[in-house]
Amino acid sequence: MISLCMILFNEQLNKIEKILEQTREYVDEVVLILDKECSYDLEELCKKYIDRIYREEFIDFSQMKNKAIEYSSKDWILFLDPDEYLEPELLYSLKELTNQFQYDGYLIPRKNYEKDSSNNVYELAKYPDYQLRLFKRHCRYVGKVHETLIGGNNQKILDKHIIHNKLDEPIENIKRKDELYSRLEQEDLLTNLKLAYVSTYDTMCGMGIFTRHFLEVFPKRYQVMVFSEKDLVNVSRVPTLHNIPYIKSWCRIDNSFIGLFNEIMKYQSNIVHIHYDLQLFGADRRLIELVNNLKARNIKIIIEIQILLPQMIPFFKALNPDLIIVRDYPEQRGLLINSGLEHVEFIYHPIKIHRDISREEARKILGLPLNPFIILVPGFIRPTTGVGEIIEEFRKVLEKYSDSLLIFAGTSHPFDRDIIKLVRFELEKKGLGKKIIFTDRFHSEEELELLGSACDVFVIYRQSMNSITGAGLRAYSSCKPLISLEGIAVATFHKGCVKIKNKEQLSEEINNLIEDKEKYALLVRESRELREERNWVVQMIKYLKIYENLLRES
Repeated sequence: MISLCMILFNEQLNKIEKILEQTREYVDEVVLILDKECSYDLEELCKKYIDRIYREEFIDFSQMKNKAIEYSSKDWILFLDPDEYLEPELLYSLKELTNQFQYDGYLIPRKNYEKDSSNNVYELAKYPDYQLRLFKRHCRYVGKVHETLIGGNNQKILDKHIIHNKLDEPIENIKRKDELYSRLEQEDLLTNLKLAYVSTYDTMCGMGIFTRHFLEVFPKRYQVMVFSEKDLVNVSRVPTLHNIPYIKSWCRIDNSFIGLFNEIMKYQSNIVHIHYDLQLFGADRRLIELVNNLKARNIKIIIEIQILLPQMIPFFKALNPDLIIVRDYPEQRGLLINSGLEHVEFIYHPIKIHRDISREEARKILGLPLNPFIILVPGFIRPTTGVGEIIEEFRKVLEKYSDSLLIFAGTSHPFDRDIIKLVRFELEKKGLGKKIIFTDRFHSEEELELLGSACDVFVIYRQSMNSITGAGLRAYSSCKPLISLEGIAVATFHKGCVKIKNKEQLSEEINNLIEDKEKYALLVRESRELREERNWVVQMIKYLKIYENLLRES
């Protein structure tokens, strides 16, 4: 399903009719954003074709375009300017293109026919001038002018064209646009951003995965340098990030962060964003020294944390960065503000959007049977943290629904391998060997994506603060229901989640989801809604706003 989105200004009255006529049979809805200054003649003309017309005050182009996306209701967006139209071959292929689950968007070559302010005609200027105009609706624009789309990482280049015809545009309109573009370029403070992004974890776990996802969405139009931990973080080994600049600049056992400080100064950063792990470092005095040295050189400092222990508040008061970002637990922001720290922001842990792979297709790729109800338990496997209880509850499910499958998707500690082997041997003896699968290894992002699409429900069986960044987020990435033990780790999930008081309730809730199709469908819808609200693209725009505000203070 496709939404055609456009933003319109007064001078485009004579152009809009052609594109509306051309596309009306090939898109499922049209969303128009009119500048508040637009004449009612333009609005009345548009009403001949559509009813979904909105008026917005113009601030910048990204703001207007994102409003159009938010007002849309279909899975795919086709964004065009009024002086553009599609070649017939591209128009006819729109439905086929939007049925391809492996892509987030399509780069479309554009043929430009235009004049410059001296009335000189340029044909095929800048060809192929690729434009990302057909994309999934989770994507958003950034930048006040010459805006960039973020969130569409999996792209395909097409050979069919957009036609951009500006030959009949009056010279005074071109001059007026040039003046507007020049003003907006000067107002876009983020063009001056030189972000130093300090990461603490290896890419295979925790904050390293967070770092990877952050960089996947961070707009390429702005400057960022990753300052990574020596011998642990290696951004270059992640295929999708091989071109991200990074410097191995510090080590957790160093006596000071002077090496990190020197590298940041060489980079000439104006904002330093540090992801700081309290469980790993505690009250690290080296960080106070680093922050003081950077602030003395008028560099803005952001410290981002997920878990705040009350006894750590004096440390943060001594640290006194320009901004603290608290993630996931809003009550922790209140603790810091009540302690006297004024500059504290809250942000939810962003949710990665998985490709919309059908359950059947994912199971075929993974070699899983097509019919069973599949329960997925992702994460680190420890015999001491409830594997046995989960298996016992699953046996109760099998008594009622024999066509079910339980998958433990994760690795186990080397010390536990023999115990896991014994568990598997016992399962074989009881005839459950083919009903319970231990993958017993780390999975790539692609494998986790397929497992999420293939399963019917996710289960968190351990009560851990880290669960929120593991199994819980994986469930929402795949838009699947989540069953979890109650507790702070899932308190932030107010949709799409069934919270149980003890593991003995697990079989009952799984049976309920198998039997109650309406409840299952509701949880899936809620999971998708939460992903819409908290996905990486939405949260990245919040990060960029934070950077912009800090630059404005400089």
